[in-house]
Amino acid sequence: MVKRSLVDAICCHRVSEGKEQYLLRWKHDEPSQAVLSWHDSEDLGPIADFLQIYVGNYVTSLKSGNSSLGVSVQVASLKRKSPHDEGSTSRASSQDTTTSTSSISAQKLEVYNGILQRKAGDIYPIHLTSPRIPRIDATTVPTPEMLAAAKAHLADGVKKARRFVRRQFLDQLLRIPGPPVTFVNDRNKETPSLSFTYIQDYVYGEGVSRTEADAVMLGCTKCRPDMGSDRGCEYTRRCDCLEYATPDFKSQGLSKEEQKAHYEAWRAGELDAAELPKRFPYRLDNDQRTGIKQYVLDGFYLESRNVLYECNPKCKCGPKCKNRLVQKGRTVSLEIFKTQQRGFGLRCPVNLRRGQYIDRYLGELITDHEADAREAFSGRDKASYLFWLDKFANDDGPPGSLRTNDCYVADGEKMGGPTRFINHSCDPNCRLFTVSYNKHDQKIYDLAFFALEDIPAGTELTFDYMDPEEGEAGQAVHEEMDEGTVAVDCLCGAKNCRGKLWM
Repeated sequence: MVKRSLVDAICCHRVSEGKEQYLLRWKHDEPSQAVLSWHDSEDLGPIADFLQIYVGNYVTSLKSGNSSLGVSVQVASLKRKSPHDEGSTSRASSQDTTTSTSSISAQKLEVYNGILQRKAGDIYPIHLTSPRIPRIDATTVPTPEMLAAAKAHLADGVKKARRFVRRQFLDQLLRIPGPPVTFVNDRNKETPSLSFTYIQDYVYGEGVSRTEADAVMLGCTKCRPDMGSDRGCEYTRRCDCLEYATPDFKSQGLSKEEQKAHYEAWRAGELDAAELPKRFPYRLDNDQRTGIKQYVLDGFYLESRNVLYECNPKCKCGPKCKNRLVQKGRTVSLEIFKTQQRGFGLRCPVNLRRGQYIDRYLGELITDHEADAREAFSGRDKASYLFWLDKFANDDGPPGSLRTNDCYVADGEKMGGPTRFINHSCDPNCRLFTVSYNKHDQKIYDLAFFALEDIPAGTELTFDYMDPEEGEAGQAVHEEMDEGTVAVDCLCGAKNCRGKLWM
């Protein structure tokens, strides 16, 4: 396999003796002297994401009628960096000081400006100036002859690479823990990006920390594992984790006006939270059709945007507590698929019940400042995977309140989970909820998708990208968007489609 950090670019491809091959340019301080080498796609596993983009660019050039254009892919341009990073690159040495090496036969690989060596399975370039070494000015590739050879086979020349890229992606999905995540594309030969990294929890970026919050994490102390028929927490007034949970005034027989007045009094701290009626987030659902019993989100929470407070490792209720759901991970299979006109989407191959937990939205946690810099760097017209964790922000609150510019942001563009493929709909069947395991931590919490309705197997999962935190879903309007926000056409196809999305 080629050494990823030493590859500079994929420059061209060809079919030689029935084999599909790709020309690599290796990094060198003097670009014209860089080592060049032809490789079968099987050697390119470590740079399969670069190969994928090369093939995509080539196919795009064919469709546009520009198959004579060079379509080389610069490796360095594919790495996601902070706009503040200066970056650095590794350089291939012209001298080899390692003893456990073996030269690769020139008959096996066609090499210019040097030779290749294999060390512990990795392929490295060695720059040489011997007159016996074939030479090409590396800044001139792909040459007209190389482009002519690529053009001679048109799309047939990248078929093997496309199959290789697909296998690499399926291997990625197999490594995701939990129920299977599968992939189907019966519309074209496109494969989701290999540049995306699947993670199981947030990755903390520079300036992000939860150390102080973890130091003050408290659990429920009055609950026991044997309560509630061995389901842990049973009484809401005894569970300390629900201290800040939204009271259920609706169950008290109050009018809407009275409920609103009580809610505002609670928000203002004028009511004793310990004496207010609360609800656990989850209830036991018994599906009479299938006989399946499982915990789902209670309607009180499902019909609102109230925070879900789950128990945590410091609680006395035990690991089987009914107030632990999202933290146990995804329990349903998911399928990534190619939609008709909205790129890739996500669906579930089994029926989902109203209120059923699906999965979390994950990504790199970054500061608000870094998020603004990334948005400015990429442009507003680029698809955004940024989610601000500003549920508890109060810019108009008293001193000590969390401010929006102090909140963290989840960036799911380059890393995350399968839920990154969930598309927008103005009439969604899913919603994203705040799930906290530490009632004193207002900056880091989970974002979890739940089904808003019974969803038949194979139905595309959607949520409202414009869903406001307050008020009814779907009421966000253009006038509420920030200055400079870009409007794009909405393709959800819902009867109540707003026609535009503001990015």
